Amino acid sequence: MDEALKISKVLEHLPAHTVVPTGAHCASACASIIFIAGTNRTVEEGGLLGQHSCSVDGRRDQECNDIIAENAVTKGVAHGNIAAFTTYASPDRMIWFTREQADCHGLTYYPYSEESQFDKSLDPCFFKTLKGYYPVAQSAWRVDFKADGYTAFLRPASDHLRELELNVFCNEEVPGVLFLAMDVAGPSVLISEAIKSASLVADPIRHNDIAYSVSQISTDYSRVTVQIKEDEVVAFLTKSDALSFLLNLKPPYEDIRASTFLANSRKALLFVANHCMNARTQHAKAHD
Repeated sequence: MDEALKISKVLEHLPAHTVVPTGAHCASACASIIFIAGTNRTVEEGGLLGQHSCSVDGRRDQECNDIIAENAVTKGVAHGNIAAFTTYASPDRMIWFTREQADCHGLTYYPYSEESQFDKSLDPCFFKTLKGYYPVAQSAWRVDFKADGYTAFLRPASDHLRELELNVFCNEEVPGVLFLAMDVAGPSVLISEAIKSASLVADPIRHNDIAYSVSQISTDYSRVTVQIKEDEVVAFLTKSDALSFLLNLKPPYEDIRASTFLANSRKALLFVANHCMNARTQHAKAHD
């Protein structure tokens, strides 16, 4: 623990984005001290954070747990979101957090959260402990890694739920185009068969029957993706204030709609677009 706190102190003077990559595990002092020392901190799909109690000679050490929880507060993590797990998980037991669980307990902090006015005090699990219910999802786009680039993402159902997650990203192999995607629980084959049509409204952009593709992105989720064409990109980045992405489904399924706002998150969207659409988005910046 002492060495981890020293590393945490170094990161106060050398701001870093701490990342648990896909398939990697960050546990014990790595999770409770070093990971949360990042100015930004994210867990990628398939990565895990692990927490348990401090120990001395194999026995729980509450003084050590208290030091870790107090240190977490200085990093913007609620005292209880660390103390609860270091206190109640015995030294020989590890509680593992997926990406979504880490988000729910306020252990992560994504780039462009502040610029998009994402309210960190509304950590879903901490809020539910206090109020008995989850907070309303925020209309604040944040940024995460996607392959060699970035994606701007927003969760319209709840800030920790993958269901209906929206992503905006681009692909250097398809220059000039932005992609908008919605994540839906279920196998891609069944979702493809259930969709009658897709529509996108982000005034001044309107498509009542837009071309889409469906792909399997994990064991539990599929992704429905549409294109925002080159002549619409600048308007989407600088003029569209609200967004509605609708999947019209065949009976007996009910239509799926994800709706949110864009106006407070232009910096996040422009950052993502600028990594593979420089010419177009530099023009957008000039008009922002």
